[in-house]
Amino acid sequence: MSEKVIGQYLQDCFLYLIIKDSEFARIAKLSIPSYYFSSITAEIAQLCYNYYDQFGRAPVGEGWADFNTEIEHFVQRFDEDKKKLYFGYLEKLQEMTPPSKEYVLARINKFIRARSIEEALKTAAPLAERGEEEEVEQILMKALRSGIPEKEAFLTIPDDGSDFLQEKDLKSEIISNLGISLLDEKVGGLRRGQLICFFGPAKGAKSWACLNVANQALTLGHNILYLTHELKASEVGQRLYQKAGSLSLEEIDSVTTKYWEDGVEKESLFFPKLLSDLNEQEEITRLLTRSGGKMKIRKYPMGTCSLGEIERVLNYLEAFDHFIPDVLITDYVEIMKLPHSEEKHEAINETYIGLKGIADQRNILVVTASQITRAGYGKSHVSQAQLPAGDIRKLANIDLGISLCTNEAQVAQNLMNVYIEVNRSGPQGFGCIIYNVFKIGQFAQFCKPIQRESQIERPE
Repeated sequence: MSEKVIGQYLQDCFLYLIIKDSEFARIAKLSIPSYYFSSITAEIAQLCYNYYDQFGRAPVGEGWADFNTEIEHFVQRFDEDKKKLYFGYLEKLQEMTPPSKEYVLARINKFIRARSIEEALKTAAPLAERGEEEEVEQILMKALRSGIPEKEAFLTIPDDGSDFLQEKDLKSEIISNLGISLLDEKVGGLRRGQLICFFGPAKGAKSWACLNVANQALTLGHNILYLTHELKASEVGQRLYQKAGSLSLEEIDSVTTKYWEDGVEKESLFFPKLLSDLNEQEEITRLLTRSGGKMKIRKYPMGTCSLGEIERVLNYLEAFDHFIPDVLITDYVEIMKLPHSEEKHEAINETYIGLKGIADQRNILVVTASQITRAGYGKSHVSQAQLPAGDIRKLANIDLGISLCTNEAQVAQNLMNVYIEVNRSGPQGFGCIIYNVFKIGQFAQFCKPIQRESQIERPE
C-alpha cells in the first residue's frame, strides 16, 4: 500500500516552489489536492493560493519579507509554540537549494496517480464481483487520468527563439569532469542527463576512474550516490580520501611523482602522510565537503542490484534522507542483477538503456564501467570492436565512452593510455597518457599528449 501523504522533503520542495514560482503555483492550485500534505504544508499552501488569486503571481519574488508579513497575520490566532513552528519552517525553506520544478512535478504526479489507482481498485473490486463492468471501467479510467496535466516538451522553431543555440546552456549543466586536463579541455565537462562508461580490462583501474569523477563532483558541491558491486563500501571511502589528500594506506618512504616545468617533463619524490592520521582525515573531510556536497556509498553483493533496486534506493534516499544525488555511479553493469532474458547480451543492452533513462528522467549524471574483450588485453589502444564485452550496442546507448589501455612496458612505468572512444556531442578518437600513483590514490597524477603520427581525431 502506498503512503497516504507525500514525503516531507518533497513537501518542502513543493512549498518552496509555490512560494517562489508563479507557474508552479498555478499548476499546483488546479491539480494537487491538499489532503496529500501535512496540515502545516496545506495551510501555507492555501495562503500562497490566496495570494495568487489576488495578485496573479507567487508571493515571493526577490525577497521573503512580504510573505513573512502574510504569515504573521495568519498565525496571530495560534499559541507561541505553533508560531515558532511556522516561522522555523519558513526559515528552513529559505535556506533550501532551489529544487527542479520538473522533477518535483513528476514525483508528485506519480504519487497522486498511485494513490488514485489504489483507491479506484478498492472501489472497483466489489463492483467487478457484481458484474458492473461499465462502472468499473469508468472508475479505472478516471484514476488513470488523474494527476497533474503535463506540458508536452516540444521545442518550437522559431517560436522559442534561439536560446537553445547558446553554448552557455550546455556549460550550465556541467557538474563534474574526468580530472584529466588534456581530455577535459576537449570534452568540456560532464553534464546532467549523460551516461558515461569507462572501458578497460579486469583490474584495469575502472573503479579508480569512476571515483575520480566522484571526487571532482563532490568538491564542486554536488551529491553523489556510489553503488559498488565489487569493492567494500569502506574501500571506496578509503580510496576517496587517498585521492583527495594523496595519502598512503601504509608506511612508505616516498613515491615518484611527475610534473611540467618550462615545457619539460620532470620527476620528484613525494613523501606521503598516512590515511590513518586523524588530523589528515579531518582536513580532507573539510576539503571534500566545503562546497556542501555529500557522498553516499552502498555495497551490493554481485548479482543483487537491479535497475528496479536503483530506482527504489533513489526514492528511499529522497523520502527519508532528503538526499537527491546529482551523480549516480554504479560500478559496474555486467555484475548487477540483469533483467531476465534468454540472451545475456539482450539483458546488458536493456540495462544500459535503463541507466540512460534514469539519467534523462532524473536529470543526473550516471557513470558506470565495463570490461573490454580479451582481444584488447595488454594493448596500448583497442579498436571499437574490442571495446565492449557482452554487447556492442552499449556504445550506442552511452553519451561518452572512455577506454583505459596499457601494455606491458607501460605497466612497469605506471603509465596508461586514456582515449575518448565515443562522444555523442563532441570530438572523439583522441587520447593522452596518464601517470598513475595508486599508492597515494592518484589515478591521473600527471598527463601528457600521445606522440604518434597515427593519432588523429575521428569525425563526430
